[in-house]
Amino acid sequence: MRVLIAVLLITITQNAFSAISLSPLSDVLVHPQHTYSAQVISPNDTTISAQLNARIEQILVRPGDNIKAGQPLITLDCRDAKSQVELLTANRLQTQASLAYAQAQVERLRSLKNKDYASVSQVELAQSEAKGFTASITALTVQIEQAKRNVERCQIHAPFTGVVREQLVGLGALATVGMPLLSISQTSGAEIQSNLPFILLPALQSSALVFNTPTLGNIHISLLRQSRAIDATTRNVSVWFKTEVPLALGLTGTLTLTDPTAHIPSQLFVKRNNQLGIFIREDAKARFMPLPLAQEGRPTPVPAHWSSKMAVITDGQQRLNDGDLLP
Repeated sequence: MRVLIAVLLITITQNAFSAISLSPLSDVLVHPQHTYSAQVISPNDTTISAQLNARIEQILVRPGDNIKAGQPLITLDCRDAKSQVELLTANRLQTQASLAYAQAQVERLRSLKNKDYASVSQVELAQSEAKGFTASITALTVQIEQAKRNVERCQIHAPFTGVVREQLVGLGALATVGMPLLSISQTSGAEIQSNLPFILLPALQSSALVFNTPTLGNIHISLLRQSRAIDATTRNVSVWFKTEVPLALGLTGTLTLTDPTAHIPSQLFVKRNNQLGIFIREDAKARFMPLPLAQEGRPTPVPAHWSSKMAVITDGQQRLNDGDLLP
């Protein structure tokens, strides 16, 4: 009877071991993927404002229009600004004529002084008048340049290539300095923004990054910049990415980050002596390999000193104990 029981136990054990499957460690490793929501945003959302007081003469674009850098957007009534340039220019010409006369007077008085027909005070007074005209010409020149800039501001141009989002003023309205006129967004150099757990930041430089949308599919992207501020509640960090593919502003999708570090899948884990690990075959025996950092249900990185050729038990490991003999 005892012999029969022993034979039965051996048969059961052999059947159990026959169900064990082995694979090289390199064949069972995975690279976990992390997916987060992401959105295409503009690098610049700008409100175009008036830089002088003038009536709006033309609005050359409408909401939804695509615009190019340097393109005229709005024209203001420029008659007052142009008249100011003409008035200042005329004043400078008059002052230059007065300066020429004052300089001639200085030369005549110097000549008369040499002949004792003019005093030193007369010469100094003439020189003072000439210097005053010179200073006035300098001031008028500055004022003319300022007035010319106001003439240039009569036509408002697009600061970048983009799209008109909103028209904030009507034709014929009186624009004042700082008054919002148009809301525009830059389309060139659009960025992809997402919020990621800060623990993933070290892997961003070397991870494969993909932005997926229902219409465009997978688009490869690269890291542009990341915030230095961590949200105290979510422990997330804002991160921005770039791509060479033109993307529509406001487009939403998912960001997939593939971890470059090889991981051991959690379905291979077993717990022995309150420690998670895996079983391998070594010298015809089952050997338990603990994984101190492993968590149930989550892949864990491969320890650096492990060989990729070790034979991992991928099936039947739950029935094993460290040191069990294997066929």
